[in-house]
Amino acid sequence: MEDSNGAETSGDYVLLPVDESGEGETFPARPLCTPQLEADSHHGRLDSKDMFHTDFTDPDLYGAEGDKAGLLTATAAEEKKVFCGMNKSRANWCMSVTFLLFVTLSLVGTFVIGPALARKEISNTDVTFLKVNMTHPEGDTADPTQPMTFLMSADLLITNVAPLDGDLAAMDVDVLFNHKVVGTVAMPKMSVTAGEDNHRSIVNQKFTIKNLEAWDEFSAALLQESVVPWKLDATATVSAKVMGLPMSFSGVPFKKTVPMQCFDGLQKVRMAVFDMGQSTEDQVTMAMAVCVWNPSYIALEPLGDLFFAVDYQGDFMGNVTAFDAKMHVTTTEQSPQLCQQYGATGWNAISMTGNLDPDSHEKADELVSRYLGGLDSNVTARALPHASTISMFNMALQGVELAAVLAGDDAPLVTSMDFNHVMITPVDDDGLVMTLNASVGMTNPLGVNSPLRIDTIDVTSGMLYDRGDGAGPGMVGTVYSGATNLGPVDDDGTVHGQWVSGSDDVEMETDCTMTFDDKGAFLTTFTKDLIALDMLELQLDGSTACDAYCEALGYDLDIHDIPVVLPNDYPTPPLGPVLVPGMSGLSDVEIITYSLPSDVPAGTDGCTSLCGVYLEVNARIGNPSPFGMVIGTLNAIMQTADGVTLGHVSVGPDFTLVPGDNFVTLSGTMAPAATDLDAAADFMSTYLSNIAQTAVVVGTDAGEDNTVQWIHDVVDGLELATTFPGAGDDLELMTDITIDTMDMALTADADPVMSATLEARMNLPEEVGFPLNVISSGMKFQMVDEGVACANATVAPVPVDYVAGTNGGQITLSTGDMTLSVLDEDAMSSLVTDLLITTSKTVTMQGTCSPLASTNMGNLSMSDVPFEGEIVLLGFNNFEDPPMTMPSIDIASGETTVLNLVISAEVTNPSNVAPSMGAVKLDLFDPVTSYSLGYAVIDDFSLAASTTTTFTGVSAFFVMPTDDDTHAEACRVFMSNYVSGTDQAVELRGPTDGSGTDIALLQPALSQFSSTTTMPGLTEKLLVSATMHLPGAVDLALCVFNQKCEVPTELHVQNPMSADITMSSA
Repeated sequence: MEDSNGAETSGDYVLLPVDESGEGETFPARPLCTPQLEADSHHGRLDSKDMFHTDFTDPDLYGAEGDKAGLLTATAAEEKKVFCGMNKSRANWCMSVTFLLFVTLSLVGTFVIGPALARKEISNTDVTFLKVNMTHPEGDTADPTQPMTFLMSADLLITNVAPLDGDLAAMDVDVLFNHKVVGTVAMPKMSVTAGEDNHRSIVNQKFTIKNLEAWDEFSAALLQESVVPWKLDATATVSAKVMGLPMSFSGVPFKKTVPMQCFDGLQKVRMAVFDMGQSTEDQVTMAMAVCVWNPSYIALEPLGDLFFAVDYQGDFMGNVTAFDAKMHVTTTEQSPQLCQQYGATGWNAISMTGNLDPDSHEKADELVSRYLGGLDSNVTARALPHASTISMFNMALQGVELAAVLAGDDAPLVTSMDFNHVMITPVDDDGLVMTLNASVGMTNPLGVNSPLRIDTIDVTSGMLYDRGDGAGPGMVGTVYSGATNLGPVDDDGTVHGQWVSGSDDVEMETDCTMTFDDKGAFLTTFTKDLIALDMLELQLDGSTACDAYCEALGYDLDIHDIPVVLPNDYPTPPLGPVLVPGMSGLSDVEIITYSLPSDVPAGTDGCTSLCGVYLEVNARIGNPSPFGMVIGTLNAIMQTADGVTLGHVSVGPDFTLVPGDNFVTLSGTMAPAATDLDAAADFMSTYLSNIAQTAVVVGTDAGEDNTVQWIHDVVDGLELATTFPGAGDDLELMTDITIDTMDMALTADADPVMSATLEARMNLPEEVGFPLNVISSGMKFQMVDEGVACANATVAPVPVDYVAGTNGGQITLSTGDMTLSVLDEDAMSSLVTDLLITTSKTVTMQGTCSPLASTNMGNLSMSDVPFEGEIVLLGFNNFEDPPMTMPSIDIASGETTVLNLVISAEVTNPSNVAPSMGAVKLDLFDPVTSYSLGYAVIDDFSLAASTTTTFTGVSAFFVMPTDDDTHAEACRVFMSNYVSGTDQAVELRGPTDGSGTDIALLQPALSQFSSTTTMPGLTEKLLVSATMHLPGAVDLALCVFNQKCEVPTELHVQNPMSADITMSSA
């Protein structure tokens, strides 16, 4: 019977066809199953587990199927043979036969079966190349005398070894391609084991090229084809054990066709790196690194220096060289780090450098624009005729084209933008014009050594702004710069732009337009934030075009459609947004001058009365932002810090807010509503108090003639906060303060009570020209003596006589009774002392007044307006000028040592202060002897100002000392003189022990009081007349004789005193 292949079968045996010629040139026909190459359809590549199996169908190697003979091969277990019983002769015969059979079989095995088994085993064995390395190429195709060689290493998998183990001796193997011997490689000795996968290696075995033409065809096929069959042809020597006996068989044909997975035209190429940054002044250098996919298990190392031409859309761009190129990573080996992005295994990195030298400037401009614009471009690197410095690869590389995608550059051309000056001019509700000066950061893709001259730039970009409110960026508008020259232009139109080497800034100055499709709504939002904030972040999303002169190429590049994206996270490091300094709330507003010159006449703008006062302010507005805006007219209200409206102002019609300092004049009126008069009064009070205060100008609109709504929206709510200055350090609100009269009542158990009539000049700043008529006023003040506040007082609002004048007027005010709250008793006592004993006293009166003033705005009830002024108080000068007088003295009663006197006294008060000092005790002294004479007590020592007060019934006491005869004698002499009618000087002193008054404030003053007056003698004589009678004769004689005699006398006396007098002698 026959199987499907025509082989005869019988039971457990298969009759296999064998070579009948015995020449060993043919082998059995194809196996029952021809191994096929299996590919991973999902990945389009071979996995590391895949193998290539020998194809036994080639008749060149295995002969025709007709060349065969039969060979029995046991396919079942050998049956056990048993000798049957027999006699000795039969046994000997059997043994002889058996030995003969053994020898026969041995000879058959050695010369027939053994070679057949060796041929069959080699024929059936599958050889798979897992990896092939071709290294160390030597020789030159131009010199045929030199052998062309390289070292070949390989990892082999030998399978389907059966039925015997064996050794394959070293041999030279011819490699054939297209029936031509390509070369010879030395195969080392190998041992294989039947029934197992045998992994074996060939290390650095020399491959000698025999036929250069065949090699060129073979190597080209390796690069261009996906699978190339290698045909291996050699004569092998096989050693094995046959029937237990070691045998060696030579001349065994070794013919194998091994399908090799090859490079498949290097179809997968990726441009991993492209850089022109190493360019020079003379050359635009292209440096690139390509990653090439090796789908095979063949490694070529080295390939030498490879030479390619780079084409874009069929036009030549320049030549590049890959120095020391190699394809050493096979399909199963790890890719280098640079190429990991394309695949973990199988990718090889090849670096190339060259120069850009295009045939077509237009195509070069397009390629550069796409590259700088981040757009991918298809380029091709095609091998040049002289493709490699290793000549054996030259022909193989012919026609090789590495088709790659030149990825757009992640490093943008425009890296930053700083606005130096931007002036916005409204056009209509759909757009505006911007005069712009900006510094544009640019990166020269050619590097620092190959400058580009940027002649023109044209930017079209959306300007976006994110408020940070979660709504995301909003479109402010789209900016169109138009083609802008970056330098002077010659008569021939040549622009001399700005050079960029590496990373530089170019200054761009142009008139841009901006359009928006929301009627400027988000522009208004942005502008309000621009005014309010210190810093903003703008985003740009657009493109630019440049005309740039490249010195290395010697011509102008037309670069277009280059993205302008800021911020940009793709470059390394990332690019930030456009930072715009804001106007910081326009908080730097300084009032330089101001005036409130006059009243607004009734009938102005329809006003009938109380139309306010004119206001004019010259101010400096500092704008820290580079952004400015043409506003035209700015109408606004003027408010207090609390938001109360005081009036209206405007600036224009040509108001332009520029970066830096702006000097403007705001004109209007100060005319608060009736309900806001208190706020206006507070404003004026603070102003007259010389306290700077916040005033806020709040925009309302841009004038009725402006038809652009978004500029009205920008102005509406625009705040210019400033500090309105006080009235000035040199302003003395109250001067020439005088006291017409002042009453001061001192009591022992309470603070002094005072009333006064004051006159003063009320001064207003020269900036205030409108009438301010004071109707009434209250005040709080302190009396300050030598820097110490003695007392304070509060005057309730009282009517004021006010005579208006220029920048103020004359005030007369009567305080009424007010309590002087003593703040410092010592200082107050000192003040009282100075008043009592000196001719004048200067004190400072300082405090606040709260005037109610009539103005053309309405009545302003101002409060706590400070004032300070000196007042001169006329002192009492110890009442010596003129001195006190005693018109009458009466002795009312007496005792042994004391005479009770009743006197009348006249005291002239030289001061404008009318004191009331209660009961006062004054000691009386003899100014001649300085002896005390007694004391006097005035029960109510109150004096009218600047007039003479008479005190009657003043109690006085003449005290005769009893412990000092001299003192007593002096007192008697004084009294005698008095009685005799002699006027005598008397010194009045305040007691130094404080007993002169119960009022503590007055005690120090009284203790220093000393006033000399004249005490008149008694005018009505005690002895009216005396009549003397002549003595008798005897008495007369005695008188003559001893000059001593008593003469009778008759005295006529009277008592002018109120008290009785007893005369004890005369």
